[in-house]
Amino acid sequence: SNLGASSRNAPNFRDSTTKSDRYRSAIERRFRPEYVNRIDRVVYFNALKEEDIIKITRKELRDFNQREGLTKRGIQFTFSETLVRYLAQRGYDERYGARMLQRAVEEELTRFLANYLLDHPQLENANLSLDYDGDIVIKAK
Repeated sequence: SNLGASSRNAPNFRDSTTKSDRYRSAIERRFRPEYVNRIDRVVYFNALKEEDIIKITRKELRDFNQREGLTKRGIQFTFSETLVRYLAQRGYDERYGARMLQRAVEEELTRFLANYLLDHPQLENANLSLDYDGDIVIKAK
């Protein structure tokens, strides 16, 4: 769970509570004592770093390229670093991590490309480069 994650980087001049105290306190506020007493150990995860989010975004885009409709038509996309960073920024929330990344790819990329492919029904065996400059743009390779 993300219990206690919102207080992970709480700005204080003097933060006398330890990380384990903050998380334990959040757990105790959320669950009944009978449940809390059954918890043997709490595992703490570090917040995602920017390079982690970029790696996750690239993985999502590799998966995107493997979609059945694209592979059947022989269409492959390459993604500019600008687009990767834009999607990473759109899909990351400090509180929830990268959970919104798939939604960002769907909202930003899938809808755009679905419309593009509908407008170009004869497009097959193509390598297209995608970039971002305020909008997603397609360039033939």
